[in-house]
Amino acid sequence: MEERSLLNELLEFVASEVDDFGTQREMAHIERIMREGTGADRQLAVWQRTQDIKAVVDQIVAETYEGLNVSGSVAVAS
Repeated sequence: MEERSLLNELLEFVASEVDDFGTQREMAHIERIMREGTGADRQLAVWQRTQDIKAVVDQIVAETYEGLNVSGSVAVAS
């Protein structure tokens, strides 16, 4: 995929400026999207794997809570 190659080239080009501008989190997010796809990509993958809208919603909920400081566990409806 040429787009991915061009994006990698662009990220390498700006990598030296990341520390200067304090954009490490943003770069990590871009790298995650490149590695795992967008939320929509992941939702479609769950749908294609399960054909179950509840599984898609569970995925959305799990990703929403990912990285949040939430005390206790999140209950997912059955």
